[in-house]
Amino acid sequence: MFRRPQRALKISFAAVITFAAATATTESRPRQQTASAESAAVERGRKQFVESCGFCHGADATGGRGPDLVRSPLVAHDVKGDKIGEVIRNGRADKGMPPQSLTNQQISDLAAYLHFRLTESIESAGVPPAYPVQRLLTGKAEAGKDYFNGAGHCKDCHSPSDDLAHVAQKYSSTELESRMLYPDAPRVNCTVTLASGQQVKGTVKHIDDFVLVMKDGSGWYRTFSRDQVKVELHDTLAAHRALLNQITSTEFHDLFAYIASLK
Repeated sequence: MFRRPQRALKISFAAVITFAAATATTESRPRQQTASAESAAVERGRKQFVESCGFCHGADATGGRGPDLVRSPLVAHDVKGDKIGEVIRNGRADKGMPPQSLTNQQISDLAAYLHFRLTESIESAGVPPAYPVQRLLTGKAEAGKDYFNGAGHCKDCHSPSDDLAHVAQKYSSTELESRMLYPDAPRVNCTVTLASGQQVKGTVKHIDDFVLVMKDGSGWYRTFSRDQVKVELHDTLAAHRALLNQITSTEFHDLFAYIASLK
């Protein structure tokens, strides 16, 4: 009496599963085909780029004689080749780039490749530690040394025979450049003058409108009420931040080339 309904239920359930699987397969095909077409366009674009653009912009579009296109604002604002195509067809005579006679399909493929490289760069977890330092050494070490000892005032805080001795051996090329741009967490030194006139110097660990917590020269942590002492603060990275607002790209690359030579 109960077997027939159970069998019917099993048949119905199987039919639902079969229908769902068939539907999912049908829906996935357009996605797979689209992804395949995009991959093919990117590969065609890569080959076209190496042939038509790589001699100036580098085989991977990261720059050479011409600018880096992976981080190009034009590529970032391009929509399906509308801006990239215009530059390719018209060239940029003021920058030494001649116009090129490429088909709409070739331009579309080039745009697909450049957008792929842009997305790849954004989603990348980071630059490999073994990134060749030669790719970063675009400046002149001698000019960097002059900047270090002159206009940059780097020698006021650093010395190639002291804190920077063999620095290029301590870090990879990318880490060395990163530390120049973004030094370790800001360290603020302070001088606390007590009511008696005694002074205590150390590093700030916490400060607000009411309390100062510092680590003194002996390694002891000390706490002071701000209304009972005089506090003088000195941000050790203030000069770095000020320099980054003033240094030019050429000066920075020259300076990096000099720092990278300290082996």
